[in-house]
Amino acid sequence: MSITAELVPPPVPAMSVEQQVVALAQAGRAAQRVLARMDDAAKATAL
Repeated sequence: MSITAELVPPPVPAMSVEQQVVALAQAGRAAQRVLARMDDAAKATAL
């Protein structure tokens, strides 16, 4: 099976350093929210 042009995604433009910092900050905040929910769930289970 050969790769056709339809299966190759278009090139993604490189992110600037500022965009990378913003994306990492957003991911970090999302991870903190998930960890806080997990912590709350663990505390509720322990009660």
